[in-house]
Amino acid sequence: MQKDNEYSFDEIVAMLPDKRKKRSVLDKFLSSLAFISIQNSFKVVDIQQYLKIGYGDTARIIDALVLLGVIEKSDEVPIKYIVRKSAIVEEMEADNVKD
Repeated sequence: MQKDNEYSFDEIVAMLPDKRKKRSVLDKFLSSLAFISIQNSFKVVDIQQYLKIGYGDTARIIDALVLLGVIEKSDEVPIKYIVRKSAIVEEMEADNVKD
């Protein structure tokens, strides 16, 4: 992935399958959305332990989340990712509380 290019959602999803192992991490990607919905920030190891997957799959999921603008990399050491709470995410959370 190149940081300067803009990718569509379909292009990002196409990057998620691991062609070598003939499997997809799309289900783990969807689970990652549940994880970040309850976080303000996290480290790679936090989401890796939550999803119970290897570092390579975790890195692809984090890359996709960054490209989608859902999270952003902080300048802290060790590296943390900040969850960007948009109006859409907050609306979805409010809808879940109503149900």
